Amino acid sequence: MKFYKRLILLSCLIISSLNIKAQCDVSFSADTLHCFGDSIIFSNSSNIQGTWNWNFGDPFSGIRNTDTNQNPSHKFTFPGLYSVRLIGNDVTNNCTDTFFLSVRVMAKPSANFTIQNACISNQIEVFNSSASSPFDSILKYSWSWGNGDTANIKTPIYSYQNTGNFNVKLKIETYEGCLDSITKTISVRDQPIINFNADTLCQETN
Repeated sequence: MKFYKRLILLSCLIISSLNIKAQCDVSFSADTLHCFGDSIIFSNSSNIQGTWNWNFGDPFSGIRNTDTNQNPSHKFTFPGLYSVRLIGNDVTNNCTDTFFLSVRVMAKPSANFTIQNACISNQIEVFNSSASSPFDSILKYSWSWGNGDTANIKTPIYSYQNTGNFNVKLKIETYEGCLDSITKTISVRDQPIINFNADTLCQETN
């Protein structure tokens, strides 16, 4: 009987010891798709209180490739796919856990166009040479002619009804939500006035 009592007591002590020691659970979240140049915020959702060791998988960023803040941010050096690692160490319960998350950074599109100076009321054609990355494509084109008028097609045709200098702006957006814009100035002049006088010529008679 004493043997069984001791066995039960020992079992209770073991179970109590297991219950006291918490299990580490390290995790974090972030938007997994970003545009180049964005600063990405990582939200730590771990259930421990301890120290944090982040590695963003971005060695070209130098000392910025690692962080010890609980909820850091990072701006990646180049477009590409990165594996972000978080190691959490719970000093109270003496446990450690690791979590990985893949983050893709998309290359920004490049907005560009060619436009020539023109005369008032003449039709103006623009050459749109905008480009996107190989893994994305342009979804929207937004033109502003500098006088309140706009257009939303790739290659618009437009004519000004007033003279002056106008800032023509093109803004593009890709399917993944990456943006770029460019502004160029166009000069619109009056139509040239053609005027000449001609003397009357008479045929000479003999």
